[in-house]
Amino acid sequence: VGYYAKSIGTEPVVGWLVCTEGNHFGEDYKLKTGRNFIGRGANMDVAITGDNTVSRERHAVVVYDPKTHTFLVQPGESKELCYLNDEVVLSAKKIELHDILTLGATKLIFIPCCSEKFNWELVTKETE
Repeated sequence: VGYYAKSIGTEPVVGWLVCTEGNHFGEDYKLKTGRNFIGRGANMDVAITGDNTVSRERHAVVVYDPKTHTFLVQPGESKELCYLNDEVVLSAKKIELHDILTLGATKLIFIPCCSEKFNWELVTKETE
């Protein structure tokens, strides 16, 4: 159960990855609080099916930290590389609006929903 799901009963979206190049052009992938595993397997949080250049399991990970309201990308557990704005990701790196992640032949643009200005914790406090 996610960080916000405990307080509001659902797992609200915290951001999106949108495919700008590859088999899923124009499709969006919802990000949740915590770790979002990216791979081509159907069991991944972000499942980029049909792109054999993307590892099946945990090619990369996008993390949303609800305490600092920041997003990070980090390499997954595969031998394949992930790129942030055309630079290889070898350790956790902060990602921001319109950054581009490249995994194999797929490019994804990052669109955050949550930040210090808006986050689900603020909304749940207002409704208490």
